[in-house]
Amino acid sequence: MFDKKEGILAHIRWVIFKENKEVWGRGIAGVKYIPAFERLRVKQLAGEAPPACLLLPVLDVALGEGWAEEAERLHLSRANPWRMEVRTGASGARDYRLRVLEDGEFGYAPVRALLHVSMSDKLNEGVDLWLGAVPPLMAKLLEAHPPPPRGSYTVEACGPRPLGEGGFGPPGAPSGLLGQIGALEVLEALGGEGGA
Repeated sequence: MFDKKEGILAHIRWVIFKENKEVWGRGIAGVKYIPAFERLRVKQLAGEAPPACLLLPVLDVALGEGWAEEAERLHLSRANPWRMEVRTGASGARDYRLRVLEDGEFGYAPVRALLHVSMSDKLNEGVDLWLGAVPPLMAKLLEAHPPPPRGSYTVEACGPRPLGEGGFGPPGAPSGLLGQIGALEVLEALGGEGGA
């Protein structure tokens, strides 16, 4: 169940299949919800960028039941008129843009949220949005990129996993390789067994 006060960090493994059940694409997406800013981020962590058609299933798994209702509640609290636009580039890539009329007298209506879909129908630039901007963007995205039929994809949580004992070496710290090579050379000079 989505709790708007709790931060969320999830790793979501996705796989999408062709009609003959061959893998068409796979990857891991990171999903992060930052409650202090009502901010949603989706980022490619491994494999391919997620297809636009899997954004809704990925968010459903990562955020849990009730996230869409909370996003819609935030959207409805918007103080200014808005509209959706879709811009298609020469390559076929599409930008889903949420424009907000902030000053009607002066005709000031900046783009306040953007969702980019590549010419390969992938979310290769990730997602970084106010949660209240997601409903109109998602509604427009789903017109062109609805989720595929169930059974033609899998979406499951896979982490993040605990990193275990011990810390990470800081950037620029010696790896220990030269010390090991030096120790092997000393063993060899002393006539000992140095390795394989």
